[in-house]
Amino acid sequence: MATVTTNHPLPDAQQFSSFSELVVACARCQELEPDVIHPVVLDPRHVVTKLLIRQVDSDLKHPGAERLFAELRRKFWILRGREAIRREQRSCPECQRWRAQPVNPKMADLPPARLRLYRPPFSQRD
Repeated sequence: MATVTTNHPLPDAQQFSSFSELVVACARCQELEPDVIHPVVLDPRHVVTKLLIRQVDSDLKHPGAERLFAELRRKFWILRGREAIRREQRSCPECQRWRAQPVNPKMADLPPARLRLYRPPFSQRD
């Protein structure tokens, strides 16, 4: 397994190429599952990464960015992952609908009876 090019954003000690020609990162916990130990490193602007984010976002019923990031982090290491997830969630119509702010209705004009001068209570006695 050879290391990746020197201009790659990961340090040399944290990366290597797997047998399937994917760049994977090295973790220090060797007792975990292989996918967790060596997550696949993904470019945030790549089409496959965007499709993966959209798919997991849809599968999890459009959670927040942190929940989606935690789920993706189990098997994938997306460089600048939070930024990529937020970008994809901003373009997702379902996420936009869930995060929409309610529109405050315009207040109607006061009725004329409320604007007339009035007499204070108990000012007229029989």
